[in-house]
Amino acid sequence: MGTMYWLRVVGMVAVLTAVLWSMHNLNKGHTGIPLVAPKGASPVLELCPTRITWLDVAATGEHLEEHNTHWMKSVANGPMEELDAVSTEKWFSRFCQGKLTATDHKSTDWKNVMKIGYVEGQERVLKVDGEHDFQIDGLSFKSDDLEAALSTLASIPKLKKPGE
Repeated sequence: MGTMYWLRVVGMVAVLTAVLWSMHNLNKGHTGIPLVAPKGASPVLELCPTRITWLDVAATGEHLEEHNTHWMKSVANGPMEELDAVSTEKWFSRFCQGKLTATDHKSTDWKNVMKIGYVEGQERVLKVDGEHDFQIDGLSFKSDDLEAALSTLASIPKLKKPGE
């Protein structure tokens, strides 16, 4: 075992260390709503700094939860029914990011729309007031994209059984 062998081993360990360090820093994520957009772009709402594991919708009593890569839904603590995976993931892609307009709305009448649970980090509460202003983490904003996603949540189809 010559010098080149040990040089390669040290090089591979250094590369592995750099990759692991990078993955660790990338997985930390960010938890706020970016209200500052890149030059010339609209601000983007990010409700999913990490993967969502469950949602509780206050108005309808709906509860969505991921079980072993299958999205399940119950209404008012009823039985769990499996949702169509593709439709559910498409809904989450619309829900997680959308255009927003930051506001300085100072309402005292915020109502909980939903609680959101994540793989990592604390749960968050999305609130709304009567004027369709939203608030999360103390930041208020308007978002037509978010309103559209919330209005289509109930229409996510159930998983069809074979032969249906």
